[in-house]
Amino acid sequence: MIRSAVKNSAFAMALACGASLALTAGVAQARVKVNEKTTYYYVNGKDGAQLTRSMARGGLWNIRQAHAIAATQTTYDFGKPEIVVKNGWCRLSEPVVVLNLKFIYPKWPGYKRASPEVKAKWDKFYKELVAHEKEHGKIARAGAKQLDQAMRSVKVRDTRQCADFGVAISSKLEPILKKTAERQVGFDKREYMETSRVTKAQKLLFMAK
Repeated sequence: MIRSAVKNSAFAMALACGASLALTAGVAQARVKVNEKTTYYYVNGKDGAQLTRSMARGGLWNIRQAHAIAATQTTYDFGKPEIVVKNGWCRLSEPVVVLNLKFIYPKWPGYKRASPEVKAKWDKFYKELVAHEKEHGKIARAGAKQLDQAMRSVKVRDTRQCADFGVAISSKLEPILKKTAERQVGFDKREYMETSRVTKAQKLLFMAK
């Protein structure tokens, strides 16, 4: 399950109206910074069915999304960009893409007291659950890399003190953000299918006694 956001989402407006303009030479040295955090919510139960119900309740309360038992929350932050002019071209000076990843997983304190069957099925399910969320993180990282490359590549002629720069960079970044979001949704849809590894593991856990 994925939840995404873009900090300073009105990026083009920030560039057009609020970004500082430096009429000096500068080289765009874009880079991606990734901040990763993992949090947990507690679940309880003696068998797979009880655990599944507990995850459903805990996920709804902690993730705020129906049917979600784990989540990857992503935020892209572009900071406060500065436009520089070099050789008649407007570009960004040292743009930065910050990707904040927050993984949310269930934690089961009663694991040691459970039956061998339930523990085995939980281990398998949890492994697939983590793999699922890590794939969301991988997609988000790929999007951040594309944003990084786009921010480095955008340049416009120095007319009207770079007034057209916001529109130009927005036309590059918005399609990347949209495509990344579509990839995240598409991945979730495939994982919800009966044949996916995580769905199979969840069903086996539900039946464990």
